[in-house]
Amino acid sequence: MATTHPLMAEEHEDEVLDREPAPRRREVDWRQPMAYVAMGFSLLSFLVGWFQIANTEQEWEQLPYLASAGGVGVVALGVAVALLVSIEHTRDREAVGELLKEIRSLKRRIEAMDSSTG
Repeated sequence: MATTHPLMAEEHEDEVLDREPAPRRREVDWRQPMAYVAMGFSLLSFLVGWFQIANTEQEWEQLPYLASAGGVGVVALGVAVALLVSIEHTRDREAVGELLKEIRSLKRRIEAMDSSTG
């Protein structure tokens, strides 16, 4: 089966036609479960702080619970967000790498066509 696409050099035609699409990689990165653990820890910290504050009547008694439980919850939530963002960044970098490989391959084919016709 011959194709007559102008950007496809004949020597690469079989390689391109036989190539299977890259499998979609959905492995679980170690950062993903750790992010969910950090989210759960953050929620638990907020809930413990909430219930501790609810059991005190004076505002000055509530401040230590607010500072400790709230602070720990915010830090844990920040860690979870940072882990999830780093996963997406890694996946984006891998996708860009694949696109660059394809662009380089197309560039070599175009250069091969130019040198064979010129």
